[in-house]
Amino acid sequence: LNNLAINYEKFNNYSYAFKYGLEALEISRETKNKNLEAETLNNLGLFYIKLRNFKYAEQMLDQARLIALQ
Repeated sequence: LNNLAINYEKFNNYSYAFKYGLEALEISRETKNKNLEAETLNNLGLFYIKLRNFKYAEQMLDQARLIALQ
């Protein structure tokens, strides 16, 4: 799902990019897959940057950073 989100983002289809990105995030948390969770949060943060929504981008990227530091 994370790769699907990235592909939708490449075509500027952010509604589907976020849809699949958030699904990937939910699954990564349910399965306690910290690597996937950090990667997904990072991707979501980058999507928000491209949409110039820096508040949410910072939140996503901070969460990814905290996981990476564990």
